[in-house]
Amino acid sequence: MQKASEAPSTITLLDISLNGADGRDICKKIKEAEDTKHIPVILFSANAQMQTYVYDCGAATFIAKPFDLLHLLTTI
Repeated sequence: MQKASEAPSTITLLDISLNGADGRDICKKIKEAEDTKHIPVILFSANAQMQTYVYDCGAATFIAKPFDLLHLLTTI
């Protein structure tokens, strides 16, 4: 897996529930790093209650799954 700083992007889409990891922890690391803190992170999850906890890690917003593609594009 590449580090966020090695794969420059203008936005990061990140699921909260990852195999062996929590997307909120990854988001927090992205936001703490000087070279990646400017990158907006959109977190998503099938558990809509997760929305309550996503902003503590610095995420720009949250999208509940399943989501409409148009909603995702509008958010981006």
